[in-house]
Amino acid sequence: MADTSIKTNPAFVFQTPQVRFSNQVTPLLVNNRPWDIAELHTDGRSQPLDIHLKKLFGTVLPPSAAQKYGLRLNCRYSFAVATVADEQLFSTVPVLLTPWLQVEKEAKIDERLVEAIAKEIERWQRINVPVKDQERYQFTL
Repeated sequence: MADTSIKTNPAFVFQTPQVRFSNQVTPLLVNNRPWDIAELHTDGRSQPLDIHLKKLFGTVLPPSAAQKYGLRLNCRYSFAVATVADEQLFSTVPVLLTPWLQVEKEAKIDERLVEAIAKEIERWQRINVPVKDQERYQFTL
């Protein structure tokens, strides 16, 4: 049986610096689980799109950036095309792709940006009058 009372000399312990990702948004970590952003509200009332988006950004992004990071939002519209064996087949069309946004250190997402995104999505909906069968917007950050 080994004697566990003998301590290792610290000179023989190999240590490396702390390893971490280069920024808060870590590439290659993908979460494909859908989130219903309407469920982020606790009151259960129907809310306008800009309120849902503000809540989404407030939940997913930090209140203030500890370091600068980049962000891009992609919005798609999905609707049911057919039902096969109790599963629905969805078609998806692009709605909006924002330019790359640089969020500076100590900064937060401007509410005017969120309102502009909501207005652009609502404008797209007015112009295109999409199909309303099991519809949903899909956002990718």
